[in-house]
Amino acid sequence: MRNRKKERIRKNLESIKEDIISSLNKKRRLQTLSPQDVIDLEEGAVNQHEAYVVIRVCNGEGEKLTQIEKALKRLESEIYGVCEECGEEISPPGRLKAIPWAALCLSCQEKQERTVKSL
Repeated sequence: MRNRKKERIRKNLESIKEDIISSLNKKRRLQTLSPQDVIDLEEGAVNQHEAYVVIRVCNGEGEKLTQIEKALKRLESEIYGVCEECGEEISPPGRLKAIPWAALCLSCQEKQERTVKSL
């Protein structure tokens, strides 16, 4: 992979990573509100639901951060863009543009999702 392309990908991944970290920090600040603050903002039941949603979102974003870190390591190891399952180039090419942290080609990703659904 050419250095210019590699640097562009790295900057994109780092930018996404920074956005996620910023978002997580904002959500954590919301979670530190006192119970009275929460009651003052909205009714309790709504806030419990919102807290649940925040936790779920944070978990998902945490997983995405992990995947981005792995993608950055693959980029440095010169194996970025290669499917971790079958060893083929990740295709279609637009997959890495849409999901720059993707570790599996579309075919292997679909197989993995079918396996998870069948469990």
